[in-house]
Amino acid sequence: MEHLLGDLRYAWRSLRNAPGFVAVAVLTLALGIGANSAVFSVVKGVLLTPPPFTQPERLVLLAPNFDAFGLKEVSNSVPEYRDLTTHTKAFTSLAAFRPDDKTLTGGDSPRRLHVVVATASFLPTLGVAPVLGRGFTQEEETPGQDQVVVLTDAAWRTHFAKDPEVLGRVLRLDGVPHTVVGVLPPGAVYPEDTEAVLPFAPTPEQQEESRRGNRFLSVLARLKPGMTLDGARADLARMGNARPADLVSRYREWGGSMSVKPLEDQIVGGVRETLWLLWGAVGFVLLVACSSVANLLLARAVSRGREVSIRAALGAGRPRLVAQFLTESLVLSLVAGAVGLCLSLGLARLLGSLLYGVSAADPWTFGGVALLLTGVALGASWLPARRATRVDPIIALRAD
Repeated sequence: MEHLLGDLRYAWRSLRNAPGFVAVAVLTLALGIGANSAVFSVVKGVLLTPPPFTQPERLVLLAPNFDAFGLKEVSNSVPEYRDLTTHTKAFTSLAAFRPDDKTLTGGDSPRRLHVVVATASFLPTLGVAPVLGRGFTQEEETPGQDQVVVLTDAAWRTHFAKDPEVLGRVLRLDGVPHTVVGVLPPGAVYPEDTEAVLPFAPTPEQQEESRRGNRFLSVLARLKPGMTLDGARADLARMGNARPADLVSRYREWGGSMSVKPLEDQIVGGVRETLWLLWGAVGFVLLVACSSVANLLLARAVSRGREVSIRAALGAGRPRLVAQFLTESLVLSLVAGAVGLCLSLGLARLLGSLLYGVSAADPWTFGGVALLLTGVALGASWLPARRATRVDPIIALRAD
């Protein structure tokens, strides 16, 4: 322990006298640790970890296309959602939903909540069960009976301090009282920024056949076991022909069809290729960081030949000299790790705010990258230290 403390003090003095080297080495290590752990965390959370739903590969989004008007994947109307629930056979369940914003009042100041207004089948279709309380009932899809709310875990923690007595609490959303009936598990909601789920209670006007053009609903469906996307598309085509003759003629005139899009593609489809390219790029940065750190430490060791020779001439043995080099590398790695951690948290939070499934740097990824670069630093110190301590100090001193 005494030797270790002495090595640490000497390492601190030695590094303090080389601010340029320390700055470059720390920044190189921190960039390698921070950028790689942040991006690897995002790739792991978005591409390698499935959404937190039951069998997410069976979840699809259904959206109409109208080729005559050049419209692709538009919203559904209430009558069209009714067609889907009545005439399709490819799905075990369907749910309609729409994102919305509500103002929460009654506290110190009004708060804006991102909510999803959805049918009672929404959470069961996702395969999500509340960890507290319950979801919605079909009776709550009726106007006047829909004044209940299910909170997400994020809203429960942020706005209600994880209060275990939140069930039964009355919240005023846009001035209308709603009773809290449930709390969802962490992350288990779609869209990802949702803070609360409210029942969708269509009005009689919205349900009229004449309101087929009133499009504001997204439709989520769960494929039956063994059902493929092509099978679901064929089923939807049969549904189109099962409508009344006048509707069949109208939809054909509009070039109507239905898109079937996996939910996972909707979540990450637009960024999948970008993230893989980014992963490759930061992997290259990791290699550059490793090479740069090794070269920096090798160059520093070569420039310290006289110092090593003097210490050897004064009686410092090879193990003590090697230990000193390794201690300095360890100090650099610790400082760089602290800087890299801050950089990693910031980058992961920035990227995660734009993508589903990630909110912070993954600790395992950070630890792995930090250990890798620390190992590179220690290895790059070990080799020159061994080489420098093999030199005859008298010869080295005469050379100087």
